[in-house]
Amino acid sequence: REMQAVLKYGVRTPGARPNTYMYKYEGKTYIQDDSRGLGVTCYQLPKEYKRKSISPREQHHHYTVLDQIRLSKNSWTSHTVLIVDKSGSMRLSDVKRSKSRFQGTWGAIADDFVAQRIETGEAKAHDVVSVILMGDEPLILFDKVPTDWILYNRILDL
Repeated sequence: REMQAVLKYGVRTPGARPNTYMYKYEGKTYIQDDSRGLGVTCYQLPKEYKRKSISPREQHHHYTVLDQIRLSKNSWTSHTVLIVDKSGSMRLSDVKRSKSRFQGTWGAIADDFVAQRIETGEAKAHDVVSVILMGDEPLILFDKVPTDWILYNRILDL
């Protein structure tokens, strides 16, 4: 039934091989081999994250808060340290709407940690965030930065 709906309502484009077609339907991509009349594969499309526009005022506020954070720990409301695994298992593609666990991690941090906390008022710029990438050697990606839309955009850029 699902494939019937895909063939009927999906957006069809030529596939990479002769007699194959790609259908996009309800957030998934289906590859159909018409010469054999069967579906070849199906996968979910990665979630698309949209960067936030940053006004000059927001940018100025970011750098003002960043200076305050660097000058005095007393200006911090909180400090969250996120440690992200970079081991081989993070290359697996078993996370819905993500190419890999690694990509899914950045989306979750951006959406579920940064954006949600900003939008609900749970976090303000003086809530400081650090992000460490854990591979063979630890790598500090963000060191004591404000929780704001600039951080959100920078995480999406990873």
